[in-house]
Amino acid sequence: MDPRIRLPESLLAALPAAPSAAGAGPVAAASVVLLREAAGEPEVYLQRRAAGMAFAGGKPVFPGGRVDAADHVPVPHWTGPSAERWAAWLGTSAATARAIVGAAVPRDLRGDRVPARNPRAR
Repeated sequence: MDPRIRLPESLLAALPAAPSAAGAGPVAAASVVLLREAAGEPEVYLQRRAAGMAFAGGKPVFPGGRVDAADHVPVPHWTGPSAERWAAWLGTSAATARAIVGAAVPRDLRGDRVPARNPRAR
């Protein structure tokens, strides 16, 4: 998938120009879908939200979420497009792009800790 794909102009035009009266404006966030073939069938990586969370507590979700302070810490062993390239695609600074990409990578998968297989598979 090409990360330079943008929302259609008609959809962008339908978005409010300013935050609503409730104060809910846009926030930097990202999600990622990790998909692989296992035993001839697709397998997807999901996480479960903490049961006590106000929104969708206990529900399965794709990894990622809102950018927070931990996402501004450089990701070890960064590979793939540079932060500068992501910044150009996202229309932001390299530091902000690095944080957005960091938000998409689950904290337990950063570095070299990506699980090699489904731990429930026998």
